[in-house]
Amino acid sequence: MLCSFHEPEDGPNHQFGERPPSPPPETLETAASFIVRDADRLPRALVDTYAMPFPIELRLIDPEAVFFERPSVPQRSYWFRMPSAAGIDDPLDHQALLACASDFWLADTAGAPHFRAGDAERIATVTLNHSLWFHPPVRADAWLMYHTDSLWAGDGRGLARGLIYDEVGLLVATTAQEISIRRLWRPRSGQDIPLRHRPSDPSPRARDTPAVVLTGGRGLTTLFTLC
Repeated sequence: MLCSFHEPEDGPNHQFGERPPSPPPETLETAASFIVRDADRLPRALVDTYAMPFPIELRLIDPEAVFFERPSVPQRSYWFRMPSAAGIDDPLDHQALLACASDFWLADTAGAPHFRAGDAERIATVTLNHSLWFHPPVRADAWLMYHTDSLWAGDGRGLARGLIYDEVGLLVATTAQEISIRRLWRPRSGQDIPLRHRPSDPSPRARDTPAVVLTGGRGLTTLFTLC
């Protein structure tokens, strides 16, 4: 685990770039609602997952494109929030919740040009490391836009980065994530098995161990290994 701390102080400040244009989140359908409604076109495992309660509410700007198309540019924007955080007042608690939510859906951006979100049963994406920099205070129960892109993928890995804005367009956090992207192969039995489980593959290397790094202003930076 790596942590860094910094108390706010007077200094220069700027923000270049604006939040991408988007319809208000209240006018968009939730991802869970879209998935359940279109269950006949999506993998059963995906439908079952989104049919269960989950603390993060996600609203995609164009869910049809996300689930059934491959973009020419690996870039994606969507709204998210954690409604259950409404009763929490401590700003540090909201940073901790944002740290959790910031990992949600980021990895998929790196695989977007190669696999549709609806191909969940044919691809395995796993976070290898995740970095998060907090900027101004933020509330996790408020609507936040996550603008994500991926500049590179290769050798079974990919890199995704994200900018998180509040509803008025203030940049509240920045993320970067390295992920493992693996196709699933289908043996004669017809059962999909991840490549790393094939008998011919060597033992997992140290670089395959997921880790998370969180960095904040008044908050913290954390690196921890995921088992």
